[in-house]
Amino acid sequence: MSKRVINKAMTLALTGAMAISLAACGGTTSSTGDAASDGGSSDSTKTESSDSNASASGVLQYKDIELGTTGTDIKTSIKLLTNRTDMLEDDYAGTSYKQYIAEFNKMYPDIEVNVEGITDYAEDSLLRLQGGEDWGDIMMIPAVAKEDLSTYFTPYGTKDDVSKEAKYINTWTYQGETYGIPCTANAQGIVYNKRVFKDAGIDALPTTPDEFIADLQKIKDNTDAIPLYTNYAAGWTLGAWDAFSS
Repeated sequence: MSKRVINKAMTLALTGAMAISLAACGGTTSSTGDAASDGGSSDSTKTESSDSNASASGVLQYKDIELGTTGTDIKTSIKLLTNRTDMLEDDYAGTSYKQYIAEFNKMYPDIEVNVEGITDYAEDSLLRLQGGEDWGDIMMIPAVAKEDLSTYFTPYGTKDDVSKEAKYINTWTYQGETYGIPCTANAQGIVYNKRVFKDAGIDALPTTPDEFIADLQKIKDNTDAIPLYTNYAAGWTLGAWDAFSS
Protein backbone atom coordinates (compact mmCIF):
# COMPACT_ATOMS: atom_id res chain seq x y z
CA MET A 1 0.00 0.00 0.00
CA SER A 2 1.71 3.21 -1.10
CA LYS A 3 1.49 6.39 0.94
CA ARG A 4 -0.01 8.18 -2.06
CA VAL A 5 -2.79 5.59 -2.39
CA ILE A 6 -3.79 5.57 1.27
CA ASN A 7 -3.58 9.35 1.54
CA LYS A 8 -5.80 9.88 -1.50
CA ALA A 9 -8.20 7.22 -0.24
CA MET A 10 -8.51 8.89 3.13
CA THR A 11 -9.00 12.29 1.55
CA LEU A 12 -11.73 10.95 -0.72
CA ALA A 13 -13.43 9.32 2.25
CA LEU A 14 -13.64 12.65 3.98
CA THR A 15 -14.79 14.76 1.05
CA GLY A 16 -17.24 12.08 0.02
CA ALA A 17 -18.64 11.84 3.52
CA MET A 18 -19.20 15.57 3.65
CA ALA A 19 -20.94 15.73 0.26
CA ILE A 20 -23.21 12.77 0.97
CA SER A 21 -24.14 13.94 4.43
CA LEU A 22 -25.33 17.19 2.90
CA ALA A 23 -27.12 15.54 -0.02
CA ALA A 24 -28.74 12.77 1.98
CA CYS A 25 -29.42 14.02 5.46
CA GLY A 26 -30.54 11.30 7.80
CA GLY A 27 -28.86 8.57 5.74
CA THR A 28 -25.98 6.36 6.79
CA THR A 29 -22.52 7.78 6.93
CA SER A 30 -20.52 7.72 3.73
CA SER A 31 -17.66 5.28 3.95
CA THR A 32 -14.57 4.32 2.07
CA GLY A 33 -13.05 0.88 2.07
CA ASP A 34 -10.17 -1.35 1.10
CA ALA A 35 -10.87 -4.70 -0.52
CA ALA A 36 -8.63 -7.47 0.68
CA SER A 37 -8.59 -10.74 -1.21
CA ASP A 38 -6.33 -13.69 -1.93
CA GLY A 39 -5.30 -15.78 -4.90
CA GLY A 40 -4.19 -13.09 -7.29
CA SER A 41 -6.86 -10.51 -6.73
CA SER A 42 -6.03 -7.01 -5.76
CA ASP A 43 -6.88 -5.23 -2.51
CA SER A 44 -8.84 -2.04 -2.97
CA THR A 45 -10.15 1.00 -1.12
CA LYS A 46 -13.82 1.94 -1.40
CA THR A 47 -16.46 4.35 -0.19
CA GLU A 48 -19.85 3.39 1.20
CA SER A 49 -22.82 5.50 0.19
CA SER A 50 -26.29 6.08 1.57
CA ASP A 51 -27.33 7.14 -1.93
CA SER A 52 -26.54 5.09 -5.03
CA ASN A 53 -26.54 8.37 -7.00
CA ALA A 54 -24.08 10.00 -4.66
CA SER A 55 -21.48 10.58 -7.38
CA ALA A 56 -24.05 12.71 -9.16
CA SER A 57 -24.63 14.65 -5.94
CA GLY A 58 -21.25 16.32 -5.94
CA VAL A 59 -18.93 13.73 -4.38
CA LEU A 60 -15.31 14.48 -5.20
CA GLN A 61 -13.75 11.96 -7.55
CA TYR A 62 -10.35 10.32 -7.27
CA LYS A 63 -8.92 12.22 -10.24
CA ASP A 64 -9.82 15.55 -8.62
CA ILE A 65 -7.82 14.98 -5.44
CA GLU A 66 -4.52 16.78 -5.08
CA LEU A 67 -2.64 15.63 -2.02
CA GLY A 68 -1.84 18.38 0.43
CA THR A 69 -4.29 20.75 -1.26
CA THR A 70 -7.70 19.12 -1.48
CA GLY A 71 -9.62 19.04 1.81
CA THR A 72 -6.94 20.67 3.96
CA ASP A 73 -9.59 22.65 5.82
CA ILE A 74 -11.42 19.52 6.99
CA LYS A 75 -11.56 18.88 10.73
CA THR A 76 -13.04 15.49 11.54
CA SER A 77 -12.28 11.89 12.43
CA ILE A 78 -12.59 8.78 10.25
CA LYS A 79 -12.46 5.06 10.89
CA LEU A 80 -10.69 2.39 8.85
CA LEU A 81 -11.84 -1.23 9.08
CA THR A 82 -9.08 -3.63 8.07
CA ASN A 83 -8.04 -7.28 7.99
CA ARG A 84 -4.38 -6.32 8.46
CA THR A 85 -4.25 -6.73 12.21
CA ASP A 86 -0.50 -7.30 11.89
CA MET A 87 -0.03 -3.71 10.73
CA LEU A 88 -1.46 -2.52 14.04
CA GLU A 89 1.26 -4.23 16.07
CA ASP A 90 4.09 -2.13 17.44
CA ASP A 91 6.68 -4.66 16.23
CA TYR A 92 5.34 -4.88 12.66
CA ALA A 93 8.39 -5.11 10.36
CA GLY A 94 6.91 -3.19 7.42
CA THR A 95 5.21 0.18 7.23
CA SER A 96 2.53 0.14 9.92
CA TYR A 97 -0.80 1.94 9.96
CA LYS A 98 0.66 4.21 12.62
CA GLN A 99 3.36 5.30 10.19
CA TYR A 100 0.90 5.76 7.31
CA ILE A 101 -1.33 7.89 9.51
CA ALA A 102 1.63 9.96 10.67
CA GLU A 103 2.47 10.73 7.03
CA PHE A 104 -1.16 11.54 6.30
CA ASN A 105 -1.38 13.88 9.28
CA LYS A 106 1.58 15.88 8.03
CA MET A 107 -0.73 17.14 5.29
CA TYR A 108 -4.00 16.84 7.21
CA PRO A 109 -3.24 17.50 10.88
CA ASP A 110 -6.89 18.09 11.80
CA ILE A 111 -8.07 14.68 10.62
CA GLU A 112 -8.04 11.93 13.22
CA VAL A 113 -7.74 8.44 11.73
CA ASN A 114 -8.81 5.46 13.84
CA VAL A 115 -8.15 1.88 12.72
CA GLU A 116 -10.03 -1.26 13.79
CA GLY A 117 -8.53 -4.61 12.89
CA ILE A 118 -10.73 -7.72 12.54
CA THR A 119 -9.25 -11.21 12.66
CA ASP A 120 -12.16 -13.02 10.97
CA TYR A 121 -12.52 -10.28 8.42
CA ALA A 122 -14.09 -12.23 5.55
CA GLU A 123 -17.20 -13.02 7.60
CA ASP A 124 -17.41 -10.24 10.16
CA SER A 125 -16.89 -7.34 7.75
CA LEU A 126 -19.54 -8.64 5.37
CA LEU A 127 -22.02 -9.05 8.20
CA ARG A 128 -21.38 -5.48 9.32
CA LEU A 129 -21.76 -4.17 5.80
CA GLN A 130 -24.95 -6.07 4.97
CA GLY A 131 -26.43 -5.45 8.39
CA GLY A 132 -26.10 -1.71 8.04
CA GLU A 133 -23.86 -1.46 11.08
CA ASP A 134 -21.72 1.63 11.34
CA TRP A 135 -18.45 0.06 10.29
CA GLY A 136 -16.68 3.31 9.62
CA ASP A 137 -15.51 5.34 6.62
CA ILE A 138 -12.84 3.18 4.95
CA MET A 139 -12.84 -0.59 4.66
CA MET A 140 -11.17 -3.50 2.96
CA ILE A 141 -13.98 -4.67 0.67
CA PRO A 142 -15.33 -8.12 1.53
CA ALA A 143 -16.83 -10.61 -0.95
CA VAL A 144 -19.48 -8.32 -2.42
CA ALA A 145 -21.07 -9.15 -5.77
CA LYS A 146 -20.06 -6.57 -8.34
CA GLU A 147 -23.65 -5.75 -9.17
CA ASP A 148 -24.17 -4.79 -5.51
CA LEU A 149 -21.21 -2.42 -5.29
CA SER A 150 -23.30 0.70 -5.86
CA THR A 151 -25.61 -0.38 -3.03
CA TYR A 152 -22.82 -0.10 -0.50
CA PHE A 153 -20.14 2.11 -2.01
CA THR A 154 -19.56 5.36 -3.85
CA PRO A 155 -17.40 5.01 -6.97
CA TYR A 156 -14.06 6.74 -7.18
CA GLY A 157 -14.87 7.70 -10.74
CA THR A 158 -14.94 6.17 -14.19
CA LYS A 159 -12.57 3.38 -15.13
CA ASP A 160 -10.94 5.62 -17.74
CA ASP A 161 -10.23 8.34 -15.20
CA VAL A 162 -9.10 6.13 -12.34
CA SER A 163 -6.85 3.99 -14.58
CA LYS A 164 -4.73 7.08 -15.15
CA GLU A 165 -4.10 7.32 -11.41
CA ALA A 166 -3.92 3.68 -10.25
CA LYS A 167 -3.16 0.21 -11.60
CA TYR A 168 -4.98 -3.14 -11.24
CA ILE A 169 -8.41 -1.59 -10.83
CA ASN A 170 -10.42 -4.24 -12.72
CA THR A 171 -11.29 -6.30 -9.63
CA TRP A 172 -13.73 -3.71 -8.33
CA THR A 173 -14.75 -1.98 -11.55
CA TYR A 174 -18.34 -2.50 -12.70
CA GLN A 175 -20.24 -0.98 -15.61
CA GLY A 176 -17.51 1.55 -16.24
CA GLU A 177 -17.28 2.76 -12.64
CA THR A 178 -14.38 1.96 -10.33
CA TYR A 179 -15.26 1.29 -6.70
CA GLY A 180 -11.86 0.22 -5.41
CA ILE A 181 -8.25 1.36 -5.41
CA PRO A 182 -5.73 -1.48 -4.93
CA CYS A 183 -3.34 -1.28 -2.02
CA THR A 184 -1.68 -4.61 -2.87
CA ALA A 185 -1.62 -6.88 -5.91
CA ASN A 186 -0.39 -10.39 -6.64
CA ALA A 187 1.34 -11.18 -9.93
CA GLN A 188 0.82 -14.67 -11.32
CA GLY A 189 2.49 -16.36 -14.25
CA ILE A 190 4.20 -19.38 -15.69
CA VAL A 191 7.98 -19.68 -16.02
CA TYR A 192 9.41 -21.67 -18.91
CA ASN A 193 12.94 -22.63 -19.94
CA LYS A 194 13.78 -21.16 -23.35
CA ARG A 195 16.68 -23.56 -23.88
CA VAL A 196 14.49 -26.59 -23.23
CA PHE A 197 11.87 -25.29 -25.64
CA LYS A 198 14.56 -24.78 -28.29
CA ASP A 199 16.02 -28.26 -27.72
CA ALA A 200 12.53 -29.75 -28.04
CA GLY A 201 12.01 -28.02 -31.39
CA ILE A 202 9.43 -25.54 -30.11
CA ASP A 203 9.82 -22.15 -31.83
CA ALA A 204 6.63 -20.43 -30.66
CA LEU A 205 4.69 -20.34 -27.41
CA PRO A 206 1.46 -22.40 -27.35
CA THR A 207 -1.78 -20.43 -27.55
CA THR A 208 -4.31 -23.24 -27.04
CA PRO A 209 -4.61 -26.16 -24.60
CA ASP A 210 -3.98 -28.63 -27.45
CA GLU A 211 -0.80 -26.82 -28.51
CA PHE A 212 0.33 -26.74 -24.88
CA ILE A 213 -0.12 -30.50 -24.45
CA ALA A 214 1.61 -31.14 -27.77
CA ASP A 215 4.60 -29.03 -26.70
CA LEU A 216 4.86 -30.89 -23.41
CA GLN A 217 4.98 -34.12 -25.40
CA LYS A 218 7.79 -32.70 -27.57
CA ILE A 219 9.78 -31.85 -24.44
CA LYS A 220 9.25 -35.35 -23.09
CA ASP A 221 10.23 -37.01 -26.37
CA ASN A 222 13.21 -34.84 -27.29
CA THR A 223 14.84 -33.75 -24.02
CA ASP A 224 15.67 -35.06 -20.58
CA ALA A 225 13.72 -32.24 -18.91
CA ILE A 226 10.53 -32.68 -16.91
CA PRO A 227 7.80 -31.24 -19.19
CA LEU A 228 5.68 -29.71 -16.43
CA TYR A 229 6.36 -28.99 -12.81
CA THR A 230 4.17 -27.40 -10.17
CA ASN A 231 4.23 -27.44 -6.38
CA TYR A 232 1.28 -29.75 -5.91
CA ALA A 233 1.75 -29.62 -2.14
CA ALA A 234 0.08 -26.20 -2.29
CA GLY A 235 -3.25 -26.61 -4.02
CA TRP A 236 -3.97 -22.91 -4.40
CA THR A 237 -1.30 -22.57 -7.09
CA LEU A 238 -3.36 -24.70 -9.46
CA GLY A 239 -5.92 -21.90 -9.53
CA ALA A 240 -3.57 -20.01 -11.84
CA TRP A 241 -4.43 -22.43 -14.63
CA ASP A 242 -8.07 -21.42 -14.41
CA ALA A 243 -7.07 -17.77 -14.51
CA PHE A 244 -5.05 -18.29 -17.68
CA SER A 245 -7.56 -20.58 -19.43
CA SER A 246 -9.19 -17.71 -21.28
